[in-house]
Amino acid sequence: MPSFKEKYGPWAVIAGAAEGLGKAYSVSLAGKGLNLLMIDNQKKILQTLATELEKKYVIQTMTLHLDLGENEAVKKIMAAVGEKNAGLLVYNAAVSRISRFTELPPEVIDTFVEVNVKTQIRLVHAFSKNLIAKNRPGGILLMSSLAGLIGMQLVAPYAASKAFAGIWPRRCIMN
Repeated sequence: MPSFKEKYGPWAVIAGAAEGLGKAYSVSLAGKGLNLLMIDNQKKILQTLATELEKKYVIQTMTLHLDLGENEAVKKIMAAVGEKNAGLLVYNAAVSRISRFTELPPEVIDTFVEVNVKTQIRLVHAFSKNLIAKNRPGGILLMSSLAGLIGMQLVAPYAASKAFAGIWPRRCIMN
């Protein structure tokens, strides 16, 4: 049976890698010996974490300071993946804002859709095709939330996008 690194490495891609659960994923995967392509919109925190992980776990990192809401985000990520043998994608990134839905400006609602849904689904599509083209095993982990299961008034767009993250892979990719 192949080891975790043999099955999912030698590179993993983590979107939303710098803080919170994204940082925990980064630390855990580095501890398993995977090199990391770390993506986040917080440049200084991202670079500091990458440097720490390289020293502690003797791995390679590549950081990509990127707004996942931008139109070319997936193209930039896949260009960074390039010929790296990346077998694991973790999409942990998300936008959330506590507010009544009717008080959110349209551009904020667009950001929820762009980061939490559009970039996620396009990146999963591109990454899946990359795995298939290389005829290799791999994995994709999409971070959902309890908010996506029960819905919540003051984070309605976030909850809806997290429901999407929890449902669409089971219904589309797995079948």
